[in-house]
Amino acid sequence: MRDSSGTVGYPQRHYRIDGTNLRLVEARIRSFGAGMEPPPDATLRDGWWTWRPGNDVAVLRLTQSPFAHDYELCWRARCESLQQLTASGTGPSRPAGDAAAIDVVDVRACRRPAG
Repeated sequence: MRDSSGTVGYPQRHYRIDGTNLRLVEARIRSFGAGMEPPPDATLRDGWWTWRPGNDVAVLRLTQSPFAHDYELCWRARCESLQQLTASGTGPSRPAGDAAAIDVVDVRACRRPAG
């Protein structure tokens, strides 16, 4: 998963399904400021500060807000914005005309059934 803006400074995070969890296998940022500093073990590669956190989460909570950039979720060479994946692009529960509403989307590991 990565931020869809591609704008300098916005983080990119890459997860892998590990059993019933999502494992954060790589995180990277181009520039940083307060609260977005890379850890001491980060390396600078091709203009990106990159590191391997290795954190596992059962549920990844993503926030959709008019005050933040959208997320882009990628899998099997396909990418879509979180807004495209939820309802009509206005968020799953945002009332019409409520520009300040914030939605939370839970992302969980799953595998397509065999067959």
